Amino acid sequence: MARQAKASLQDISGTSNLIGGPWFSQNGDQPVEGLPTVDKAHTSYREELAVSGILVGSVIGAVTVYRFGASADSVNSFMSYLGASTFGAMIFWWLGGLLGGRIARLSLSRKQTDVPPNEILMITSCDSASKEVTKRIIHDLGGVSIDEHKDLMPNFRWV
Repeated sequence: MARQAKASLQDISGTSNLIGGPWFSQNGDQPVEGLPTVDKAHTSYREELAVSGILVGSVIGAVTVYRFGASADSVNSFMSYLGASTFGAMIFWWLGGLLGGRIARLSLSRKQTDVPPNEILMITSCDSASKEVTKRIIHDLGGVSIDEHKDLMPNFRWV
């Protein structure tokens, strides 16, 4: 049944670019044989902290140049601000991804550990236009429960 759900959702995803997944997991984050596994980005705050790190790093880079930089003319000053902001954004993006990967999404990790031994947890994402079709396919194929995540911009939550 999981393979049928995967095939059905991939048929829909050909019509919309805003459907991601599905990814599958068993009790305790165990992979399901032959099916795509849940990525760390789905169960942690890795992406959110990486995006936050870009902003923080670019501001820190610009403040560092402002405080310690010596400008010769406007072109060199602009280039030093641009370089320091870019370098800071890259470093803090990497650090944010590392730290965010260690912070688990409590509701999803709790659901992963509460899955009975004979059941599979499927995670998929979709836009609001294809939400009802996705729910209908999952229900028609024998899905037990569907929990909706109602964030407006789930990849841009701030910690």
